[in-house]
Amino acid sequence: MFQVFHPSTFCKAKIVAGKSFKKKGFTIIEILVVIFITVVLSAIVFANYRSGQQQLVLKRTAYKLAQDIRRAQSMAGLESPKCDNSDYRYAYGIHLKINDPKTYILFSDCNVNQKYNSEGDEKLEDIELEKGVKIKSLEGNNILDIVFVPPDPVVFIRGSVNISSIKITLCLEDDPAEIKEIIVYRSGLIDID
Repeated sequence: MFQVFHPSTFCKAKIVAGKSFKKKGFTIIEILVVIFITVVLSAIVFANYRSGQQQLVLKRTAYKLAQDIRRAQSMAGLESPKCDNSDYRYAYGIHLKINDPKTYILFSDCNVNQKYNSEGDEKLEDIELEKGVKIKSLEGNNILDIVFVPPDPVVFIRGSVNISSIKITLCLEDDPAEIKEIIVYRSGLIDID
């Protein structure tokens, strides 16, 4: 038992009375349009992904700086002195400079002046900001010291207890308009905007 098929069922194009019919499929123009749309959508997604990554780096750097300020505060309340004179529980602080916008210093205030001095104080750690982030401003000054003096600890901002708060602004190197602000209050509270 053999089945007989009509010849037109074996080919996709039929010729009827000298006319040909198109094969079913995609034309080259349709394929090019699909490729173009795919490339445009990929470019948009990639641009947003890169921007999102940079914002994440900025946010992570701001939280790291706030964490290091909090670490200096807790060291002032808990740790033993880091300087020669063991009778006094020395203060701990963070030193930032606009001239060096990629790093800051965690230090022990050995000379008890509530400011960082490279000769009299002990530098505990040089800390680098993440790649692509820098210190944009220190609320009007070029240098900022935030020092925590035990036992409470008392907060000294720029060597004074009379300043109620200070704002540190970080930005992206490629996009200075993209910022994160860290506000340190005299009460010891640290806020990130």
